[in-house]
Amino acid sequence: MVNTITYISVVISLIFFIYLIPGIALFPKFILTPRTAASIPFISISIVVSAQYILSILNQFNHRNVIILTGVLSLIGIYRIYKILLDKKHNWTKTDAKALFLILFSSIPLMIILGFDGFQHADEIYSWNIWAKKIYFNQTVTFESTQSPYPLVLPSFIAFCYKFIGNTDYQLPIKFTFSLIYISTIFTIYSFANTKTKVGIFFITFIIVMLIIGVGYEYKKVYADTLMGGFLVSSLAFLISLSKSQLDTKKNIPSTSILIASVILISTASLTKQGAMPWSIIFYPLLAYVIIYKNKYIPSFLKLILIIPILTPILWYLIGGRNFNTNAGVIGRSMGERSFFEQLLYGFNQSFINHPFLLLFMSIVFFILLKKINFEKTIITISITISTLLLLLFGAYETSRLYLHMILIGWLIIFAYGENFTTNKIGVTISKIGNSFYTYAIVGLLFIFWSISTFNYRLSIIEPVNNILDGREVQANWVIGKDGAKQYRDIIESNMGLWAVDSHVWGIYYGIDNFYRGENLSTTNIDSIAYVIVNNNIGWI
Repeated sequence: MVNTITYISVVISLIFFIYLIPGIALFPKFILTPRTAASIPFISISIVVSAQYILSILNQFNHRNVIILTGVLSLIGIYRIYKILLDKKHNWTKTDAKALFLILFSSIPLMIILGFDGFQHADEIYSWNIWAKKIYFNQTVTFESTQSPYPLVLPSFIAFCYKFIGNTDYQLPIKFTFSLIYISTIFTIYSFANTKTKVGIFFITFIIVMLIIGVGYEYKKVYADTLMGGFLVSSLAFLISLSKSQLDTKKNIPSTSILIASVILISTASLTKQGAMPWSIIFYPLLAYVIIYKNKYIPSFLKLILIIPILTPILWYLIGGRNFNTNAGVIGRSMGERSFFEQLLYGFNQSFINHPFLLLFMSIVFFILLKKINFEKTIITISITISTLLLLLFGAYETSRLYLHMILIGWLIIFAYGENFTTNKIGVTISKIGNSFYTYAIVGLLFIFWSISTFNYRLSIIEPVNNILDGREVQANWVIGKDGAKQYRDIIESNMGLWAVDSHVWGIYYGIDNFYRGENLSTTNIDSIAYVIVNNNIGWI
């Protein structure tokens, strides 16, 4: 019972102080419309990561300073919310509230999966969570396992959450809150469905994108890709809003605020995963320049702000990202011994012929862009085309994961530019199915069944775990088996050191006192081993 109460308290604290308050403190008016409100968690993540980086540079990244920072932001955010709500002006409708409820309801199975699972083995050994732990302990991230640098927004964010909580054990509440990435991204796309017909089509396309194409699966295991996708979708949604008026945000929110937030989001996207860098450096500035040029509400001098997304990945490359493009593992895994032309054919087969729904979906996206094409839509078409070619060359081995951001952008485009598609006979027919009570009832019952079965399965898996807050214990249970949780507790309770060679064990126990990576016993002097064991109180090998 105590664990459950603590779990809920940690989750609520993370959502309020980390995901909501920082963004509201900076852009309080964003709570007034669905589209801008959906972006608040992404803006908050951007602020939090920036704060972590600055505190680390000043050698002040510790629990006390993180609490002070979140406290100050909370006071500012709460005061600004109070001032905004006094005006009682907003653009929310009952349909928006119902849509948000349905999206939250659809995320319950994901919440269960995330909330009962520690970080995956690879994350613990050489990826996002091990990097987060190194940042938490103010150590240098060396990329010794990947041999090439990665952008570190996600590890920085996880490390900030760890500092806020005060330790690196509470992985499960942190992972539970990752479901907000899913909710915010989907709700941003929904915000363009501003007619009853579009709402019906949105519901059907949600099933196609998340369940049939399988994008929903990626939210269970790949976090940097999903986070990058959310940043990209939100930044483009804001940018398109300055050109099109599906939801008129100008009544309550200045265009300059929307542009500044959009720049923040696209810049953070490029620091989350390399796939966003071509958008940040080339495509986004071109599209933004065209839109700003036509928008009378934006001063001309604000064009200079487009230097920020261009410079962000370039500065990252110069400071710590050199040779990221020489990732031999990714290139070899994708291309093998094939030439570029052979790889394009192979990639097309892997990505689209083997996934016909994805091919159909992206064909509809291109149809919408090419119909009545203008300069704005031309830039987006070229952007998606080049991103797709990069996928075929270097990402065909995991299509839905590495192409996730393009699927999400395509989904956004269907509603932002697809007036002809959403109002023709086919679109109206699809919308009738999507708006049908029977469709909602059937899908709702399926989600309820899925939620219950997922919950029961997860409970059975973690039955040997005593502390559901402790991601280390959960991981030990997953890696070692049914005795793993007991072994973990015995090691922790003994207060004796651990010497482990195995990479999985190394990842789980990294950061615990008296933990040593160990060496190969067959090649190490036995006297040296005995000396280390005795002098460091090693009780477990």
